[in-house]
Amino acid sequence: MTDTAGNSSEIDENLVIDQTIDTGSIEFKAGSDTGELGDNITTIPNPSLKGKTEPNAKVEVRIIKVDSNGTPILDGDGNQIVVYAAAAMMAGANGDWEITPDALASGTYAVTAEITDIAGNTDVTSMPLTIAAKPESPSIAMDEDSAPLLFPHLTEQKTV
Repeated sequence: MTDTAGNSSEIDENLVIDQTIDTGSIEFKAGSDTGELGDNITTIPNPSLKGKTEPNAKVEVRIIKVDSNGTPILDGDGNQIVVYAAAAMMAGANGDWEITPDALASGTYAVTAEITDIAGNTDVTSMPLTIAAKPESPSIAMDEDSAPLLFPHLTEQKTV
């Protein structure tokens, strides 16, 4: 390369053009999957989620309401019903990221993560999510007549 004054120099650098992105993954963090492992069902209304992508990528997570087939449910204006949107975050130096959303009602959702790497490449990854109603604990009721039969020592009266 020569400038207008006649000075010349050579540049010996390699140019790398990054046109791909590793979309990565989304999954429950340990302790948030209360169903069968990998079924994406939990009874925890605000499960902790984690993901992996390229180091230092920007991650934008949204949770949208879907029907039982995984099709987004639309509002009256034809827009997807977003029930949670996290502020943009940066994946760590190893590509890890995590969030814990606000409590969600029982139902079916899709968790989406829009990933933008440092070169500007963008892609979206998603996972289905079902928040199942927590089963009620069984209760036992006893009427007054059954107490002496089951626990006679509790109803005995002793005279001294």
